[in-house]
Amino acid sequence: NAACAPALNAERAVTYGPNEMHIPVKSIPRLIFEEMWHAFYVFQYFSILVWVAGDQYYSYSVCIAAITWFSIVSSAVETHANASRLAQVAQHATEVEVLRGGKFVRRSSTLLVPGDIVALGPPATA
Repeated sequence: NAACAPALNAERAVTYGPNEMHIPVKSIPRLIFEEMWHAFYVFQYFSILVWVAGDQYYSYSVCIAAITWFSIVSSAVETHANASRLAQVAQHATEVEVLRGGKFVRRSSTLLVPGDIVALGPPATA
């Protein structure tokens, strides 16, 4: 049992690493690059090309191009903001009471390992 064996706790800490979740957040330019190749936008590029080359609808093509790029950039900015908020929430660490060596001690939640017994409820008074 991990609650009773300090050596097992140390081994599990090495094996599993810290009890943390890191969510990668892509940069806005990277998100724009990925977004611009979605099927809908590729269709828009093709349509703009046909309107300019074939039908000479220049003003319509410019409007659609501007709207398309605005949509791509705003989607990338929103995705980046959401990923940043999610990464902040996932990095939450708090003090918990965990059974170590037969008694409950306060430790950071990042130091928990699989098999730890954690006290739930109001904090114990020391």
